[in-house]
Amino acid sequence: MSLPIRGVLLVVVIGLGIGVLAHRFQAHQSYVKSLQESPAYQKAMAQVRGDETVRQMLGRPIEPGWKITGSITEEATAQTADLQIPLKGPLGNGTLLVNGKSDGSDWILSKLSLVDQAGETMTDLLYTQSSHNVTDSMNVSWNLVHNEQYAEAVVELTAILQANPSNVNASYLRGHAYFHLNEFELAEEDLTRTRRSPDFPYDGLVYLGRIYHQQRQTEECIDAFSEALRRNVEDGEAWYYRALCFQQQGKIREASGGAGEACVLGVAQACNLQARLGD
Repeated sequence: MSLPIRGVLLVVVIGLGIGVLAHRFQAHQSYVKSLQESPAYQKAMAQVRGDETVRQMLGRPIEPGWKITGSITEEATAQTADLQIPLKGPLGNGTLLVNGKSDGSDWILSKLSLVDQAGETMTDLLYTQSSHNVTDSMNVSWNLVHNEQYAEAVVELTAILQANPSNVNASYLRGHAYFHLNEFELAEEDLTRTRRSPDFPYDGLVYLGRIYHQQRQTEECIDAFSEALRRNVEDGEAWYYRALCFQQQGKIREASGGAGEACVLGVAQACNLQARLGD
């Protein structure tokens, strides 16, 4: 075989090899993406990002690596997950081991452990995410909201709510954060879910009313602010926004009366509204 022909064959063989490798890489990337989009993966990552012990070990932000391995299998009536997720942070690295099962609704995680390169357990998240850690996470969340770090607060609160969806304060606070991120539909969903609880914070009614006012849902707006005023009749902002909703309905007398109450309580824009309604 002549040298030119050998050269051509070598190029063809190398090209085919590169093509096979590229195909395998693309297939692996598609598989990894499917794992990342799974509810089991997303729940595990939300919980690990909200775990104070993991943050102390790895630092913030915590990011997943690309060499995710494992599988999600489907049976007749359930799905099971067995995942290994590499994690990295500014203070260190580890691998998150995840086992869980779903019956078609929520995922129940039976294993959520962070291990080091030798396979030694660094922390068992299912054990450490007990009541005292929820309290710690809530304190972190309050501080994040206070400092207007709303996106970070959402991550913290999502981890809490995935473990306990009926946590009234976490639901309210995430709704508060979503409101300031202009995610009004998500804010409304969080705030309405626990609104009827006796522990529902007063400010939750105010945020709900403001969302309804913006969406021109006037009946819901008036209802929310009326409930707020039954709890605190001295809230000038509640009087003012309820007056705006009455104005949207064309109920000028009710709007003017509410604006007058707000004006007396020191809401300057309410005084202007009352003057305009009186013209």
